[in-house]
Amino acid sequence: MKKLLLSMAVAGLATMPVASQAGSLGANVAIASDYYSKGVDQTSTAGLLKGDISYSLDNGLYAGVWAGSLDKGYEFDLFAGWAGSFGKLNLDISYMTIYLTDDAWGIGTDAITEEILVRAGYGIFSAGVDINVDSDKATAKDTFVEDYTHYKASVDVSEWANGVSLTYGLVDYADSQDVRYFEATYATEIDKGVGFEVDFINSTKEAGAVVVTLSKSFDLM
Repeated sequence: MKKLLLSMAVAGLATMPVASQAGSLGANVAIASDYYSKGVDQTSTAGLLKGDISYSLDNGLYAGVWAGSLDKGYEFDLFAGWAGSFGKLNLDISYMTIYLTDDAWGIGTDAITEEILVRAGYGIFSAGVDINVDSDKATAKDTFVEDYTHYKASVDVSEWANGVSLTYGLVDYADSQDVRYFEATYATEIDKGVGFEVDFINSTKEAGAVVVTLSKSFDLM
């Protein structure tokens, strides 16, 4: 049923009337010094090459795929959702399937999990929740060991420190100890479509770390 919902959302982009399909196709490629997700380091060696491509309609519907290199394999995220606003309130609701290739973490098996993601923003404040709704196989990494719910809240302090945002997150696992993390991000555009980002991440699972990312965005249509 969950896979059917995602398939229907993606198919809907292709079957809507032509008049309502005005939208945009975009892509992004990036290289990062490390890969953290939900406050936990996802690679045992430094370095990550990642990219995504997505199509967005004027009515707020969107779909796409994200891919990234891991230690011995790859992660592929297929997502579809809707983003829009009601006055000053911004909303984003999506469904994501996360797939890791057989040897991604050297455990000899694949890993598939699915999430419902909800985001809301008002002014400089934003909050989100990621609900794990299906984990097909457990792996050696906390993110996919068991059911979880990920909460996070952010504040954009660019008015006082240009390009800086602060995030606090909590990953509530069904059985294991929860993970809490703090993230401070500095992001800027150094040239047209070229982004530079520095993240400081500290969590109850990992010692403090700094991740540097250089990215390039493309408008394909």
